[in-house]
Amino acid sequence: MTLPFSLNPFGTERIREVKHKFGTLYTGNVKQKFPVYPWIGFPGYAPQAGDIPAFNFGTIEIRDSDENDDYIIQWVQAKFAQKTIYICDRCILYNIPYSFLGIQGIVSGKQVMVDGENYILRLVDGGTEFRDVSNLWMGALPLNNEWDNIIANERRVSFLPIPTSIDINLGNEALKFDGVHNKFWNWITIHSLTPSSGRGNVSAQYMDFDIVGSGLGTGAGFRPVLERL
Repeated sequence: MTLPFSLNPFGTERIREVKHKFGTLYTGNVKQKFPVYPWIGFPGYAPQAGDIPAFNFGTIEIRDSDENDDYIIQWVQAKFAQKTIYICDRCILYNIPYSFLGIQGIVSGKQVMVDGENYILRLVDGGTEFRDVSNLWMGALPLNNEWDNIIANERRVSFLPIPTSIDINLGNEALKFDGVHNKFWNWITIHSLTPSSGRGNVSAQYMDFDIVGSGLGTGAGFRPVLERL
């Protein structure tokens, strides 16, 4: 299904987003199920424990789509900054060290082929510095980073959810968990690693530089991006 176009307030190009399902995650040559309960542990507001697979130190690969739908990754397509990218709508691994993603070339990006198409497999761009050092949940600079523009929908694309004040500010985890924005992007309880920080976890635009260097913190998650070549 093709969705309507909207205008990007950070530029003049036109954009569209639509969800797609393709590709399968492998770690250490073992295919991984796409998580249905994409949170960490068993928080009191969740109906059951999360099922994001823990990283097993094997090589991370996105391969061709498996014949079993349980193993196929779900993406949000975005045309942004003259690129077509696919951002996974949740983290699909946790307990993953940033350094290991760097060794595998995923931080800077590496070329892969999935279902006959060529992509760069990388992390989502989450900005490089706080907008406000006293409010770590208010987004990042530069303003045109992918997390704040697409996931936090600062472009105000009509068919993507916009985080509410509850989603953006700290506290009220149960309300966030059941909110429209989290149900779409699945950011609560887990930091999505970016090239310079972790985004999400306690609020929709939270930014944490410590998670990048913290090793195997349980809040460190892998949310892949495929950039079409």
